[in-house]
Amino acid sequence: MSRRLAASTVALVVALAATAAWSFYKLAGAGETMIEAANKYIATLPTDQRAKGVLAYDDKQRIEWHFIPKPDPPAAGFREGIKVREMSPEQRKAAHALLKAALSDAGYGKATQIMAL
Repeated sequence: MSRRLAASTVALVVALAATAAWSFYKLAGAGETMIEAANKYIATLPTDQRAKGVLAYDDKQRIEWHFIPKPDPPAAGFREGIKVREMSPEQRKAAHALLKAALSDAGYGKATQIMAL
């Protein structure tokens, strides 16, 4: 009986270690995938859209966002960004690839359902 218990314990530990290793492997590549998708998206933007859709990392406006549009007029420093309807098909495809890289499958599904409303 103790051999079975030991074998079961070892099998459980191996399975848990393999699961943890796989999760770490998936997460380790997520940042690189997001960077690649972001660079591809940015590359699709002409100069005028790039000015609206890309901010420097240290820009104060980078963290001034909300999923509900703010009532401030553009002159007050409001950052509108690029609307999906203003994007070309190539830009939409690249934007969706970036969303997919940044979100879980469930999160991406919810985001696309909301956009379809």
